[in-house]
Amino acid sequence: LAIVGTALIWGTSFVILKTTLDSIDTMWILAIRFSVSAALLGLAGWKQLRKMDRAVVRGSVIMGCFLAAAYIVQTYGLKYTTPGKNAFLTATYCVLVPFMAWGVYRRRPDASNIAAAFLCIIGIGLVSLSGQNGAMNIGDALTLLCGVFYGIQIIMMEQYAGKGDALSITAVQFAAGAVICWVGALLFEQ
Repeated sequence: LAIVGTALIWGTSFVILKTTLDSIDTMWILAIRFSVSAALLGLAGWKQLRKMDRAVVRGSVIMGCFLAAAYIVQTYGLKYTTPGKNAFLTATYCVLVPFMAWGVYRRRPDASNIAAAFLCIIGIGLVSLSGQNGAMNIGDALTLLCGVFYGIQIIMMEQYAGKGDALSITAVQFAAGAVICWVGALLFEQ
């Protein structure tokens, strides 16, 4: 039931966000989302935040930059594609991470990773390549790029997960994302 509930909440969030984009610009939405999340996590983990190692804070800020990049291209992508395609293409990070880990940690993907990647490529083609010329639209391309940024953030998380409190690391990531999105909103949005 928890998995079904999580899938329902995650899936419907794409539909809600697509509707919200009709009245609020992308960077403002993300600035607010990241700020509220950072504030709530910061309050919950205040004691652990104060004890964070400087290297873990720096790593968390960098992860937050990749997380913000993922959310930004994903949300801009949603403006130009459907919520279902956006959700499906976002989830490609699940398939990308083992191959990224291979490049970083020299852990070779197993047969199931390769099979999943093959199926994912077929799925991406079926979902994204449409129209008269069979080209991918800008929304789908941006959403695929978000999967790459999520993958990088996840690979980096492996380096820092055991070196600090998960709540604090996440709060710092969200705070970094909030700063990036507030700057982007103030500079580039109405």
